[in-house]
Amino acid sequence: MENWKKKKEKKEEEEADHQHEKKYVINKS
Repeated sequence: MENWKKKKEKKEEEEADHQHEKKYVINKS
């Protein structure tokens, strides 16, 4: 039952990481 919740959280974490990477690249350049 909790499985979809874990998947959703993981997806959100990955998206947050991706946003962070984009910001980092923008700041770096």
